[in-house]
Amino acid sequence: MMIRRIALGVVGCLGAAAMACSGSAGPAGPQGQPGTAGSAAPGGGTASISGIEPSTAFLARQPHVTISGYATSWTDKTTIDFGAGITVSNVHAASPTALVADLVIDKAAALGPRDVVVDDTTKETYSQGFTVSAPAVMTLQGTLAQGGIAFANLQLQDTSTPFDTTGSQDPLSGEITYTNLALTAPAGVTASINTATSNSVQILLTLDVDAVVGAADLDLLSGPAGDTTDALFPVAGGLTVTAQTATALGATPVSGNVKAAYDSALYSFAPASASLAIVDLTANSAASGANAGFALLPKSGHFADLLGFYEAADGAGTSATTTLLPSSTDPYYLIYWDNSGTTGAYTIGATSTAPASTLATTAADATIKGALSVTALPFVLTGGNLTSDTSIDWVKITTGTGDAGKVIHVQTEGDPYTDVAVAILESDGTTAIGGDDEGAPIDTTSTAVTASTTYYVTFAAGQLDFDPSDGTYSAIIRLE
Repeated sequence: MMIRRIALGVVGCLGAAAMACSGSAGPAGPQGQPGTAGSAAPGGGTASISGIEPSTAFLARQPHVTISGYATSWTDKTTIDFGAGITVSNVHAASPTALVADLVIDKAAALGPRDVVVDDTTKETYSQGFTVSAPAVMTLQGTLAQGGIAFANLQLQDTSTPFDTTGSQDPLSGEITYTNLALTAPAGVTASINTATSNSVQILLTLDVDAVVGAADLDLLSGPAGDTTDALFPVAGGLTVTAQTATALGATPVSGNVKAAYDSALYSFAPASASLAIVDLTANSAASGANAGFALLPKSGHFADLLGFYEAADGAGTSATTTLLPSSTDPYYLIYWDNSGTTGAYTIGATSTAPASTLATTAADATIKGALSVTALPFVLTGGNLTSDTSIDWVKITTGTGDAGKVIHVQTEGDPYTDVAVAILESDGTTAIGGDDEGAPIDTTSTAVTASTTYYVTFAAGQLDFDPSDGTYSAIIRLE
């Protein structure tokens, strides 16, 4: 606002009826007292910055700002400095006391208030007059360490730019793919979106065993792919990865304790020899309401090579198991994680057993007459390869005199995409006493068996999702 200052003079007036007098002048009177000095006229003052609009802006944004001044004489040649991480362009003096300019705020600019300096014939500083804020704030739950699992939640702060939740939903699983949200995470960290709304995004973070230790950025880009108007939501240095050493698993289960919701723990298992072995991996939680589970990684320790995540069959239980058939001494990594957020004590272990007998599938075992005959249990079937939707392998088992009341336990292992249908049959080869329609991997048991009786187990191509390019499998049969 311009203030016009008006100086008012005092004028003496003679009465309209005053009359001129004639005659000679009289003698001079005595000299009067001197008058007092007048006040200085207003209009001066010290040049200063009186305001910035907007006074707050977000990382990775390009705001247009107006700077107001008092008693300034700014021109288009006046320079403006907002500090490190902010580039100023298109400076224009709308008047001697008003500047407009465009800013580009770097995604890694320091957050918080900062000084603004305007330099012309004089230099004016507006102390702490402009604030840089994060467009989204991140909170973490879980273990942000090598071989860890964590949740990140991004809460929107820049309400002028809500998250773009455009996506498509899988009709079977109900999972939503958010096509207009893209995450960029550091090497060794996989970031995937669980759920998203216009003002918050929940992210699952999985960290490879060899993820780089130290602080790194997590960036979320919101908007159609390739659109120049996409909004960036950076979290500079928001992921600080710490080092973690795996605890080796041996013959005795290891005890652990989840102290904070969604924390994880890293373990390793290395077979003692390169001979084929049946290795049972088990995690058990003693906590009420727990959902014990573990992620299994091969020797790479990378989640891109994930062998599977194992939990209770109903998704809520205190025990998780899977079985491996290693034939080398290459290590495996197990990451214990309770995805229910329950805390408390747990155990995790690996038990290795040598198979009592093994056989490889043959072309002749496609019928009951050519069934492979198991001589001793536990048994491992190798070389399974379902080449068409009519493929099937038959295996014959004969129980012993002391096996009454036991169950036949069948598991498949190998290609995680092989769709296998398992059936456990009576000696007639048609009456089912157990099995699993299909899936990968299979883990199923029969009803109680009788002693000294013949039973059959068949491994056939599944009818729902079978693909010959994913037809290989191995199998384990035990009496328990």
